[in-house]
Amino acid sequence: MSKKLLVGYAEETLSEALDRMTGNSISHLPVVELGRPDKLIGLLAVRDIVFAYDLQRKVTSTVKE
Repeated sequence: MSKKLLVGYAEETLSEALDRMTGNSISHLPVVELGRPDKLIGLLAVRDIVFAYDLQRKVTSTVKE
């Protein structure tokens, strides 16, 4: 028995990708081209999203100062 592969798309937000990952208890999500699920763009990890959110928080707090 095979399962449908969960993928993300470059057009999605990080929040959408994170929701899909946490909702399915996975830590990595292959990112494919929209309309071409056979075309791998990259691999997104939860830690990448955490890093991006942390970087955004630091930049935002620096701008406010």
